[in-house]
Amino acid sequence: MKTWKTDESGAIVLKDGDPVFIDSSGREMVVSTDTITKLNGEAMAHRKEKESLESKLKQFDGIDPDLARKSIEIAGKLDAKQLIDAGKVDELKKQITDQFNTQLNEKSNSLSQLQAKIDAMQIDGIFSNSDFVRNSVAIPHDIFKDSFSKYFKVEDGQIVAYDKAGNRLLSKIKAGEHATPEEAFQILVESHPQKDTLVRADTGAGSGSKGAGGGRPNRAMGRDEFSKLAPNKQAEIAAKIKGGEMLPLTE
Repeated sequence: MKTWKTDESGAIVLKDGDPVFIDSSGREMVVSTDTITKLNGEAMAHRKEKESLESKLKQFDGIDPDLARKSIEIAGKLDAKQLIDAGKVDELKKQITDQFNTQLNEKSNSLSQLQAKIDAMQIDGIFSNSDFVRNSVAIPHDIFKDSFSKYFKVEDGQIVAYDKAGNRLLSKIKAGEHATPEEAFQILVESHPQKDTLVRADTGAGSGSKGAGGGRPNRAMGRDEFSKLAPNKQAEIAAKIKGGEMLPLTE
């Protein structure tokens, strides 16, 4: 599972000032802080090349012999002169169009894959940098991200949040405005049917607090993590869950 490397407090681990990323094989790598900027630059280059190909394709709407001869390199082994001499201009035009369409499709696929990678990195960033996720979420952060990342999308370069019905989340702090990603985390958790298992217990002594922890357990463990424990440790955890000292195991 791909994730950012964090320390015991949930903060992202830095190496020489850059965050450390763990890929699906468990390998650690340093991600330069300007990676997304570089990827955006690469995406722009792909987009310009795609637009250039589209522009060239339109030139064949009124094909003539001079333009056909220039297309020999693009058409590969196509014998343009022979086709024109035989009066097969339509066939020539179709073959050239097919060549351009193939290049456009390849460029579009490459651009889409690159954009998806950029979007995923931006969404990963809001989870890794969120104070709410770091300080208030009780379940493992990678599980929380897997469950809630589907509510966030990148639109026009900005991260926006949606509810389960597919509607943009509105802010509860600023009337008439959409919720920021940080506020969206809180709104989504608050509306979740198992919100009490998702967030840590209050540790302050404010109104409604019942001492440290507010009388609620503040530790949860995933089933995968539990299954890796020795039998005696599993029994220990099971006893704590039964006694209310820990939250039930998460999926």
